[in-house]
Amino acid sequence: MNEPQTPTSEVATSEEKPPKRWRRPVTLGIVGVLVFSAGWLAVVRILSPWNALIVYDTGGDPQPEVDSLKLRVAVYNIAHGRGNGPGGFVSNFRGGDIDDHRDRLEKIAEFLKGSNLDIVILNEVDFDTTWSHHLNQAEIIAKNAGFRYRLEQRNMDAAIPFFRMKYGNAVLSKHPIVAAERLKYPVYSRFESLLMGSKQGCVCTIKLSEKHNVDVIPVHLSHRSEPVRIRSADAIVEYLEAHSTPFIAAGDFNSTRVDFPVAEPDENGETAMSRLLGEGPFHALPVDAPEESEMTYPFPKVASLIDWVLVAKPHRAVVREVYPLGLSDHLPVISTVQLLEPVE
Repeated sequence: MNEPQTPTSEVATSEEKPPKRWRRPVTLGIVGVLVFSAGWLAVVRILSPWNALIVYDTGGDPQPEVDSLKLRVAVYNIAHGRGNGPGGFVSNFRGGDIDDHRDRLEKIAEFLKGSNLDIVILNEVDFDTTWSHHLNQAEIIAKNAGFRYRLEQRNMDAAIPFFRMKYGNAVLSKHPIVAAERLKYPVYSRFESLLMGSKQGCVCTIKLSEKHNVDVIPVHLSHRSEPVRIRSADAIVEYLEAHSTPFIAAGDFNSTRVDFPVAEPDENGETAMSRLLGEGPFHALPVDAPEESEMTYPFPKVASLIDWVLVAKPHRAVVREVYPLGLSDHLPVISTVQLLEPVE
């Protein structure tokens, strides 16, 4: 009697799954989106050097010329207009809706307008950024505070579909900004710099009168490396030594004197501020160890003094005030700067 034959593995079964025909078009779609996004980003990055510095004159009555050569200069890191919460990339999206952002900007402008200022340096200013609803924060503040002239320095400039990031520093002035040029700093990450930009410098020349100009650097140094900050400070000093015009460097240096609280000296025991002050070419207040009320960055738990107005010697800063404004994680600083004759 013959044994019953068992089916072999070569016999197809009715349970075999059909091929997944959707995989190929989905994969091609994803690749297409990535290629398109990369191309979009590449175009923005290629064009970014031509958009890095823009000077605006919004018109209106001219400001009277400066006779005493005494200037009131303010610095304020406005933290993208998000308010006084902790910093960080994700925190930038927590600033509320467009009305919340606009309200903070108008309050900042109101403070500046009432402070009788000649020059304002703003850090972390958004010019067209998704998380701040694409508001040009420098334009809004300048208009509401009554500053006819402004410089926009776009250090970070990147975009892909549905996301835009364009921010940096701004200089607001009652007096004409007659020239501006870039000042190169070392970068913390070359890849990051190519991908979206980095903290860089610039110099703008402000005309105080027919005989008097002042050069101003809006400063925002690296927050991640004191050695990078020190090399950036060296670039500022090198520029200063090559020019004779009175010189102000002001903003968020992310550095303090080596003998001040929360200093982060390098392996040689130096900080960017200790390089610039003391025996360095700049003068600034305070000279002595700061009181708690003189700190400019009260977050996180230990306050620090990292926002400065520096004036090249022999010119002097004669008055310095810090204001507990509460509209950013930094506090605004106002210094009265006395420029000395003769100047050109």
